[in-house]
Amino acid sequence: MPSGNAAGQHVAGVTKQELHKVCSETKSQAKALYRETQTELADQTASQQKRVASVIRSLADEFGAMAGTSETQGVASDLAQQAATRATGIADWLDQRDPGSLLSEVKNYARRKPGTFIAIAAVAGVLAGRLTRGVIEEHKDSAEDSTPESTVTPGYTATNPDFTAGSDYGSNAGFPSTTPGLGGLPR
Repeated sequence: MPSGNAAGQHVAGVTKQELHKVCSETKSQAKALYRETQTELADQTASQQKRVASVIRSLADEFGAMAGTSETQGVASDLAQQAATRATGIADWLDQRDPGSLLSEVKNYARRKPGTFIAIAAVAGVLAGRLTRGVIEEHKDSAEDSTPESTVTPGYTATNPDFTAGSDYGSNAGFPSTTPGLGGLPR
């Protein structure tokens, strides 16, 4: 039978081995989770990039249609055609890059031309804000159109034209219920 000291050392050794196994398993699970998260993030980024390219391409098609349906050729139709050409080029450029290289190119451009990059980012932010505001306003308008409007004032009833006593307006607060000099009309 082992002594108490030897048994304690044996328990400590087993505990140390088990702790090492748990740490190794935790590390491997953390690495697997990190790889899975990176893969999901890359997939989502690529999906969003394709979606942006698609939106830009449809915008280019609209500009091209505007330029093509113009009855007179002038500055506006030329600008619409140029916008269509450039938007198509941007959409193609986005389609040909993976998210990592796209991010690298954007960073490099920002380093080379910080003023231009900030201006482009500001314009993009303003456009995104306006588009978002327009979508929100449209949603509010459609929600208001679908809800029936009420013309009844809260707290006002036909039998008691005064607001409830608990409101800021109080009941009559000691004033007469008719206005003198107006033929007894209620206030």
